[in-house]
Amino acid sequence: MNETNSCSINYQLIPIGKTIGPYEPHQIWAEPDIQHAAAYMQRLVDVEWRKMIGLQGAHTIRTHFSHPKVLIQTLPPLSLADGKEGQA
Repeated sequence: MNETNSCSINYQLIPIGKTIGPYEPHQIWAEPDIQHAAAYMQRLVDVEWRKMIGLQGAHTIRTHFSHPKVLIQTLPPLSLADGKEGQA
């Protein structure tokens, strides 16, 4: 996904530093850029732009992330994982 087919928000990776709920101190958190998110929210008010980005996103998913595409990408590595090519 990219800026032509989705609203990916910029972020900064920050260390958790202490146990918080299910998160442990050694883990990291993706802190969103609030201004960037707000800019997308303002842009999404535009019906035509919202439709365009939605259609582009749907096209990207169908083209690159459909079940057949994902199977083509994942089955060969899985069949080689145990060193026996062609056997599942």
